[in-house]
Amino acid sequence: MSENRLNPRGYPACYSDRMRTPDTPTSAAGSVPGQAETDVGVLLDDVAEVYSHFVAFHSDFFNAERDLVTLWTAHTYVFEAAETTPYLLVTSPTSEAGKSRLIDVAQHLVRGAEVVNDPSAASLYRLIDSECPSLFIDEVDVLVTSKPLRAVLNAGYRIGGHVTRAERQPGGNYVARRYSVFCPKCFAGISGQRLPLAGATLSRCIVIPMRRRGPDEEIERFTHREARVWSLPLKERLSAFGHAQTATLQQLVVPHVPEGLSDRQAEALEPLFTIADLAGRDWPKRAREAALALTRTTDERPDEAVMLLCDLKRVWEQIETQREHTAVLAESVSSLDDREFPDQITAQELSTWLRRFGIRPEGKPFRLHGKVGRGYRHASFADAFQRYCGA
Repeated sequence: MSENRLNPRGYPACYSDRMRTPDTPTSAAGSVPGQAETDVGVLLDDVAEVYSHFVAFHSDFFNAERDLVTLWTAHTYVFEAAETTPYLLVTSPTSEAGKSRLIDVAQHLVRGAEVVNDPSAASLYRLIDSECPSLFIDEVDVLVTSKPLRAVLNAGYRIGGHVTRAERQPGGNYVARRYSVFCPKCFAGISGQRLPLAGATLSRCIVIPMRRRGPDEEIERFTHREARVWSLPLKERLSAFGHAQTATLQQLVVPHVPEGLSDRQAEALEPLFTIADLAGRDWPKRAREAALALTRTTDERPDEAVMLLCDLKRVWEQIETQREHTAVLAESVSSLDDREFPDQITAQELSTWLRRFGIRPEGKPFRLHGKVGRGYRHASFADAFQRYCGA
């Protein structure tokens, strides 16, 4: 027996109530304020101006970062119209570099903001399923070591994304419960030597690099108390935009994607291009220029399996024999000072990872270095090295 709260298009039950979410202002008569707002381009210009006033974006990419964050803000009101929802990843090499300020401003503009810190996987999928929020997760570095959290976030990128859990009923029986995890998400974290996310989660992100504000980069004073006042008219107009344009956006053709974007980058950015095309004016051009500017700076790290494979390539370059024991390979990878793969690894774990590439150990144990054990031939790696490591 399973409990399924998803409708045919993959939305949870709370989506049907989006016309009256807690943060959607309504007039006394029940109508949506700002319903007459039709110029989406003007609306986007006004949202972009707010971000310009309060956020010190990276000076090298100021317009690009501001424009993509503006389009993402509008996307939170119409994300149900998209097949995917792009994630924002706000990074900086140090603290006090503007990440928190960007989140502070954005949470007053997006639809249904929820800011969470150090969430568990269970709390996260229950929150998303019940509230359909625009989710903000600070100090996202914790996700690097939490596989359950990464699983929830990866599943929530595409429409209909869900996780399934067995839940005990009062009578003692268990039922399978599907929790929707599809919603807009923004992460923030210290980048340091590498971005705080990797693999599949990173590929779903638009990276917004920040840096500490210079003495000549002035922004206006920001307080949450004042923001709750000045943001209200903009949120009313954004809500009206969402109510008026969600159905229209569902029917628009796939937008033009500029050359230079990977397939995953193009898929992530399509919902923002669609909004820009709907807005008209100079927004279609601005959106695509911003996308190209930022994606060129993104350190798009490969999948962890590819990281491990490329580390093994370096290990094999130091091995003089044509075969080696699995335990020696695992120990050698784990001892690399500048390895790409984030974790120490055992011989059994190494074999599991390598099976993804169709790389299997020799059928029988062999003697090497005075010991007998299972292992691999160097030649077994040649095809995978060429395909994934540029060898």
